[in-house]
Amino acid sequence: MWQRANKPYFIYQPAQILRRLGIICASKNVGPDIVEIALPWGMPLRLRKHQKLTLELLRRGVFDLTVSETLFRLTDPGELAVDVGANVGHMTSVLASRVGGDGEVMAFEPHPRIYADLRVNVAQWRDLPNAPQISLFELALSSEQGHATLTMDSHFDWNQGSAALAADRKDDPHASTVEVQARRLDDVLGERCVGVLKADVEGFEIEVFKGAQLALRERRIRDIVFEDFGDPSTTAEFLAKRGYTVFALDHGLRGLVVEPGTRRAARRSGEDPSYLATCDPDRALDRLRSRGWQTLARRRNPL
Repeated sequence: MWQRANKPYFIYQPAQILRRLGIICASKNVGPDIVEIALPWGMPLRLRKHQKLTLELLRRGVFDLTVSETLFRLTDPGELAVDVGANVGHMTSVLASRVGGDGEVMAFEPHPRIYADLRVNVAQWRDLPNAPQISLFELALSSEQGHATLTMDSHFDWNQGSAALAADRKDDPHASTVEVQARRLDDVLGERCVGVLKADVEGFEIEVFKGAQLALRERRIRDIVFEDFGDPSTTAEFLAKRGYTVFALDHGLRGLVVEPGTRRAARRSGEDPSYLATCDPDRALDRLRSRGWQTLARRRNPL
């Protein structure tokens, strides 16, 4: 019991234990299959009931604590942030809560049904005080412009975040596909600068960054947070060759764990392996190495 409770989302959010036990209601029903959860930074998020993301949020209050905390600490008010593979908007909300009314978030989600859910969530946030501009794109980001095939495996109804452009699922008789539009990030950004970019696209991350070669070369993307299961990470090596400093990310009880290099650190948290590639490593380390959890401090007022 102690091992299960000895987690940062319980230690730093004691009320989350009561929510986990059902003593405090952690969500409210807003439709036949839809629940709404109040995120710690005060923004509401609507989710389908029987999804992995929904269960994780009900259990912990925050999804993927390592990435959420990293984005929260690195993002500054007033800047442009980008969410590639936005799903229904959890990480988009983290970025939105930080850039504030003078900033902007660009969120990319290619799957039509997930994009529709993302639009519902973003529509809720636009009326909040100090809400930023949130620009939505029903697009896949890739190294080429045109069309791409998004593949959903047999577990998609449980984990819609598993939809992938890089997947080869010929052995899955229940896999399905949908054609989506694809564009290069360089073409969408133009000459704009990005403070923080998060990418979680199920193994397709390197193709996203191949489509952002100009922005990378001109250092117009300061911090990049991404997932990669390779060891070493091919995406991390790709970005390191273009002058970015790479750190492997994880967390312990008292805060984030940040280690240099493109290889996976020993996983303490059990979360998927994530990395930071940055143009400003001194700033990043100063932000990330302080103890405690900013995302676990519940706020009464959103944004």
